[in-house]
Amino acid sequence: MALTTNDLEEIRNIVDSGFAKQNIEVIEPLRRVIEGMKNDIKDIYYKIANL
Repeated sequence: MALTTNDLEEIRNIVDSGFAKQNIEVIEPLRRVIEGMKNDIKDIYYKIANL
């Protein structure tokens, strides 16, 4: 039995959604780290500005 174009498209969508979910799981923790670093940099900037 050969795969149809629709079958291949469905497989492609499933694989793409799996990669998207995996990327979110990797990116989200990094996003939190970056946000924390931004806040630290702001604090340091304000402390230096007040000297």
